[in-house]
Amino acid sequence: MVYSELETPGARRLISGSSLQFSNAATVRTAVRFSAAVVFILLTLPACDPADAPLEDTLAYRSIWAELYPDSLHRKLGHGTLQGAFFFAASADSQAAAEKRWANFLSVWTPENGEFEDAMHANLVTWAELEMQRLESLKHNRKSATEAVSNTLRDLAADFE
Repeated sequence: MVYSELETPGARRLISGSSLQFSNAATVRTAVRFSAAVVFILLTLPACDPADAPLEDTLAYRSIWAELYPDSLHRKLGHGTLQGAFFFAASADSQAAAEKRWANFLSVWTPENGEFEDAMHANLVTWAELEMQRLESLKHNRKSATEAVSNTLRDLAADFE
């Protein structure tokens, strides 16, 4: 009889000592492989906790700006402009994309010295900061905080009308 690396004398004793009966070496190899697969799955299951899974990539997102002013997102403005970068961030359709876009907008358009060019610049940066807070609340499933930030954004929208 030819032994493979999975079919050692120790494994044969373990299998023959159990109540399982195998007819040939191929069946023993299959049983050992199946057992190894089951053990692997059982050992890795605790690492697959759904609470730790990065689901934000697939979670839908719609900015308050997109809710209130959907037509403005279709303007052809370059990303190098204040409004173009803002509309690009506001048009994100997932939480992960929105977080990256708003963070990029803030890193580019928040003045280092705190002096804004005009009221529009200040309002758009404030809006982006509030959207980041809203995303954080959504990520941690804090519904009342999400709603509070959403209401603040709706109030800020009155400044644009």
